[in-house]
Amino acid sequence: MVVVGIVGPQQSGKKTVAATLQKLHGFKILTIGGNTPQGVFVHGGTKKEVEEASNTPDARLSAAPTAETTPATTPGAREAVAPYEESKATEAATAVMDYCMQHWGEDFLVLGFRTLEQVKVFRKRPIFLLLAVDAPLLCRLRRSGTQDVSAFLAHEDRLMFGSDAEKESHGIYACMRQADAIVLGDRDLASLEKKLSALDIVNPERRRPSWDAYFMRLASLAASRANCLKRRELCARRFIGLVLSSDLASTRAASFLQPLVSTGYNGTHSAAVNCLDGGCERCSDPTVHAGRQLEACSCIHAEANALLEAGRERCLGGAIYVTLLPCLSCAKLTIQAGIKRVVYAEAYDTQSGSLELLRNAGLEVYRFSDRHPSIPHAIVSFAE
Repeated sequence: MVVVGIVGPQQSGKKTVAATLQKLHGFKILTIGGNTPQGVFVHGGTKKEVEEASNTPDARLSAAPTAETTPATTPGAREAVAPYEESKATEAATAVMDYCMQHWGEDFLVLGFRTLEQVKVFRKRPIFLLLAVDAPLLCRLRRSGTQDVSAFLAHEDRLMFGSDAEKESHGIYACMRQADAIVLGDRDLASLEKKLSALDIVNPERRRPSWDAYFMRLASLAASRANCLKRRELCARRFIGLVLSSDLASTRAASFLQPLVSTGYNGTHSAAVNCLDGGCERCSDPTVHAGRQLEACSCIHAEANALLEAGRERCLGGAIYVTLLPCLSCAKLTIQAGIKRVVYAEAYDTQSGSLELLRNAGLEVYRFSDRHPSIPHAIVSFAE
């Protein structure tokens, strides 16, 4: 089961995205009812049904020859947006979430988010994902069909930032900052459908990461400790005793018995000043490019730090997760330490020969995105 919230500015293509996702994956579409007693609207998946059932100020689609094609009135002709009462907005979101839980096993799309508190109601559930839909301002203005640009922009500010200057959580902008993914509805419907198919929003790994994604994101977190001016590379490794496979029982047993062993990141040795504070002359030289003159560098690479921390005994048969494909020197260390699998996020100096060296030594080496094409390898940070 998955519940996907859709949020975005006016005329960005939210209703069209909802209808397209319904077509692709069979979602049931709900709309947060705002100030209505029931707090939830249940309706079909066609663009017209979504439009007619929604009670939000941005309910209508435009006549643009792109992602939105239903006629719309001008912002000035629309009914003014009433100030959103915090308690009623939260109650409405709670009603929708309760409805979803009462219909366990079905997949839902939810429209009508207006405040950050509404998003937080859904964030309590691990089945929730938030998708932001956006489009260039001129594109959205053209879709609206209005000649009154000032009125459109005034309406835009009201929707995006709310009417209460003291309440930054009121408004679509605050909600969009919480999004797990973003899609641009700036072209035709065929292009939009292709984007949404590639996004693979129903992939279970988006709600609960695989072991590959889990450890790659730990590696991403370790990057924040890197102090090298040239490259914020990092590495997170664990000893699992066997190669991760589709055997769930083996994977779980390995994860409990052999947890994370060590982490490492790029930076100067412990006795030196941090590289970003001038601790390495080579890295602070603007004429030296990344990957060159490494013999003059005072920094230790992430792989070396992690392997030193672990020791060879705990490295044997292990897996290493790195944000960058190891350089030639680190590839040699990785092989000698007894590592059997290398998972990397990005290629690094593909001419170095490190990839061939690792594979010729019998290691399993692959790029994270090759096996998880729609899953982000970095940690998603939600802004408050």
